[in-house]
Amino acid sequence: MTASALAQVIDDLAARERTSVAEMVGAAVICARKWQPIVDSYIEIADDSAMAAAAAAVQEGAALSGIPVAVKDNIDVAGMGCTAGSGFFADRIATADAGCVRRLRDAGAVVIGKTNMHEFAYGATNDNPFFGRCRNPWNLDRISGGSSGGSAVAVATDSCVAALASDTGGSGRIPAAFCGVTGFRPSHGAITCTRVFPVAWSFDTVSIMARQVRDVAAVFDVIAGYDPDDARSAREPAAARACGAGTAGANLRIGLVGTADAADTEREISAAITSAADVFDSAGHMVTAVGVPGLGEAFDACDRIMKSEALAVHLERMERHPEGFGEDIRRRLDLGRRISAASLAEAYDYQARWIRRIENLFDELDILILPTVPVSSPPAQGAETLSTTAQVARLTYPWSLARVPALSLPCGHTSEGMPIGMQMVGARFCEADLFTLGRQYQQSTAWHLLRPPEAVAQ
Repeated sequence: MTASALAQVIDDLAARERTSVAEMVGAAVICARKWQPIVDSYIEIADDSAMAAAAAAVQEGAALSGIPVAVKDNIDVAGMGCTAGSGFFADRIATADAGCVRRLRDAGAVVIGKTNMHEFAYGATNDNPFFGRCRNPWNLDRISGGSSGGSAVAVATDSCVAALASDTGGSGRIPAAFCGVTGFRPSHGAITCTRVFPVAWSFDTVSIMARQVRDVAAVFDVIAGYDPDDARSAREPAAARACGAGTAGANLRIGLVGTADAADTEREISAAITSAADVFDSAGHMVTAVGVPGLGEAFDACDRIMKSEALAVHLERMERHPEGFGEDIRRRLDLGRRISAASLAEAYDYQARWIRRIENLFDELDILILPTVPVSSPPAQGAETLSTTAQVARLTYPWSLARVPALSLPCGHTSEGMPIGMQMVGARFCEADLFTLGRQYQQSTAWHLLRPPEAVAQ
């Protein structure tokens, strides 16, 4: 199958239905191997025998029958490695599937490989000291974003239809924006995190990436739901499928977050978000400019909680084997030691008030739109983890703090040809409204169908 034929299968459901499982999975694996030396998006690609066995086991009529899926390497897939991007676990083989992977496989999806990531999912450059730098396929000299850069690049280069990732403070949305794909962070607790290596328990979620919202929604529908084995799994996720069901043909109330709140956003990115708002306005939705004061304070509170919880995850390992960590991760984890109990308590108090403020905001609105990232993908050379992460996560952390769902969609390109992401944020467990509006946007635009320059892959 040629690259253009594979792209058609990914984009067109009718073409997908005409393609056999073995052909689709085989083409995805070939594509993964072609791009791997160039972008380093995988830590492990399944061998041919495993792929053949997996494809043969797919039951016809399953919800995701034969769909090739990549999985971030902090999520267990039985029989495959799971390193969490760390040298500590370079030889670890998962003995069982993570809860989300088990549900994926039960629905007929085929896991083709484990994707590269920032070490321990704790940074936004995806420059991994153990498994290499995952490069942005739109420009190999730019960062792919992180920590789920490998999953975003795998989708962008057509080596899978969808990818599982994780999103704590923006780890799924940021690389999706930088690589020109759709990335989704669900409501906190909507998808089980069993056998997913943690970053910060208060914010960790499984994330989903694909080219199109329809594929993200299809995967979410399969893997969402209460899991009694996950202490943080919410009992409400069924509402995520019902919420918005009555608004599929209705006009939604959309709040366009003002530039004063999304401060320091690059001009081309602001213009792309305004153009996207015009698409919604033309479709009959009610678009209103809104202020969301407190985004900076929300970032700071999320940052303090995340640093404290990340240190707790790694404290014993840090004290026994500090040399086993990459230098940037070790420095970032050490920052957690500087956060006092009083400062952490204040951050948790701010979170409670922020959640209430956002709940009140969604009494008046259905969806907020704003940039996913206020800057285009930075150059990889000199992209220091601490400063780069703080720069690119300013507009993603606040929604992690609020525990609400957020969807990043491609909505334009800069003059240098780099993708721009629009972030759509909804009320907690109102995933369906995001999917409805996201699908409408992608039916009216073609940004999500664009591919990186083929010359890069030569």
